[in-house]
Amino acid sequence: MPDEDQLIGFLCPVAPVFAEVCRAAQRDSALLEHTQWAADHIFRVALLNRLVGTARWGLAGDGLLARGDELAAHGLYASTTHEQQNQGRYYWMAPDVGMVFTIRRKAHQDPDEVGVLQLQIEGVLEQTTRSFPQGATVVYLAVPPLGRAPAFEVAVGGKVTERYTLEDLVRNEPVAEPTALPERDATRPRRRVGSSLVPEVAEEGASDGEV
Repeated sequence: MPDEDQLIGFLCPVAPVFAEVCRAAQRDSALLEHTQWAADHIFRVALLNRLVGTARWGLAGDGLLARGDELAAHGLYASTTHEQQNQGRYYWMAPDVGMVFTIRRKAHQDPDEVGVLQLQIEGVLEQTTRSFPQGATVVYLAVPPLGRAPAFEVAVGGKVTERYTLEDLVRNEPVAEPTALPERDATRPRRRVGSSLVPEVAEEGASDGEV
């Protein structure tokens, strides 16, 4: 793993691109909630959140791919094929600093994602000319719902050790946040969706749609 100065030195220059893409993904995906189609067809808040979350995650991934030349100028390269991206696998490699970037998608864990990530880690270590005794660092891009701050979550050995908001990195005032984040308040009121004739029933274990 690079030391903190190296880590911050790499994250700060790429943060503006990530921040712009994340803001657009948050804004554009949130529009789904207010469409007539959603009002006519979606009656459960959990389902609406999953759809909006999937859209936000996909828009962020495709938005970053569209800015590939800018990221490559900073040493960050897309490392999945077009076919893999069609399957929702978004990964980038930064061989010079021994890092793998991807988008965290908590609500939809695929059993084979661990194997895919391991291949990315092996790939970045094969391409680097430096030695990283602890292996490659994995940086997860967290793209929460509109109104919450996107962030980089830095993991070593499968455990997130540091979290930096993109806003702080863009200002070049990075502050590592605690990695044990408080749970969201499940009792906060949510907007009703769909016909008032359909009762809204709380579902045990329903996802809030954050990816």
